[in-house]
Amino acid sequence: MSDRKKQLNIIQINGSFGFSNSTGRTTKEMHEWFCAHGINSYCFISSFNDDSQENARVKLYGDAKSFKIHALFSRIFGLQGYFSGSDTDALIKQMDERKPDIVILRVLHNNSIHFPKLFKYLSKHKIATVIVLHDCFFFTGHCTYFTQYKCKKWQTTCGNCPAIHHDNVSWFFDMSFKCFCDKKKWFHSIHRLAVVGVSEWITNESKKSLLKEAHIIQRVYNWVDLDLFRPKNGSSIKTKYKISENQKVILGVATVWSESKGFSTIIHTAKQIEDALVILVGQLLEGAKDISNNVKIIGKVTNPEILAEYYSMADVFLNPTRQETFGKTTAEAISCGTPVVAYRTTACVELINNKRGKLVDYQDQDGFVSAVKEVLKCGKEKYCSDLRAFAEANFNKEKNMEAYMNIFYRLQSEVRR
Repeated sequence: MSDRKKQLNIIQINGSFGFSNSTGRTTKEMHEWFCAHGINSYCFISSFNDDSQENARVKLYGDAKSFKIHALFSRIFGLQGYFSGSDTDALIKQMDERKPDIVILRVLHNNSIHFPKLFKYLSKHKIATVIVLHDCFFFTGHCTYFTQYKCKKWQTTCGNCPAIHHDNVSWFFDMSFKCFCDKKKWFHSIHRLAVVGVSEWITNESKKSLLKEAHIIQRVYNWVDLDLFRPKNGSSIKTKYKISENQKVILGVATVWSESKGFSTIIHTAKQIEDALVILVGQLLEGAKDISNNVKIIGKVTNPEILAEYYSMADVFLNPTRQETFGKTTAEAISCGTPVVAYRTTACVELINNKRGKLVDYQDQDGFVSAVKEVLKCGKEKYCSDLRAFAEANFNKEKNMEAYMNIFYRLQSEVRR
């Protein structure tokens, strides 16, 4: 291992840590990679989503009471990320003790951090900062995704926000203009800023935004553990649910099944393909109705080895989401050799083509059903080799982590000039 890797002190800040959601998993896997390669890695997070526990290198900040207060004030005043001042002071104190060379910011719009204090610290100490775009929040005045509102105000200046009662809900005030201007000021004050988009789509969008002046703007796909997520037998899952060899299995995976994740499209598909079993991994929102008998909701699967068996066992994977910055579940299904049907929107078009599944115009539910039927008719064997080759070319963890390391070195070199 090179000396320059060992010299780096790297801090990640994210809302979660663990395998139960994509950003928490990415944070944990990056931390483990750093530690395995002799890098001083630290994570500050507001919650665990698996059985991980706090230790000297993975620290919780804030508590449930302060998160609730922050959430309430955010809703009243329309200012997400302007509270939790004392928690952020404590976080900054711990960060300063570790003398970070690089700070990586992920999903922070979770009622846990005081943005003005954090960015003042990063700017004052000229700390090289990498923001990873898991959604659009860092370059808008309010929303996490703008696509559903067909809004492009974020390219110039936000205001009169169409999403003010959505995402980070504001009950009374539209503060999107202030938040937009503050973000522009904060990011422009950071001397060495890199923007990493997890897809070509969001990377290109960021180049039109307040982040366009960043020192580095680069796409690095999220990785997949290709040793773990690979074509497997899946027979134990079929035995568990008494699935016959001839029955087709349709799979969907989400943390929570909502309309933004395309829940109605999946239910429509299940009703139209009654002889198939539809398995949904993830939680269901209360009040969900009209679920047909061939749909089985199994809740969260936190063990990635078992999740890989579900992907491998399925004949087709569905991701009818409204928008994706990357699509970690799609990438995992691809890695397991299972074709994907999705809507032709945002980053989905980068991962799926006719060799890896089917894309359908957004909200064309009947077209979606037809695409699923076509994939089932062709059989997943037709797609398997192309799927795995694409995964190995694009989701390799070592290759993608080296891309991150090169970004860190480029930022570090700026300080020596």
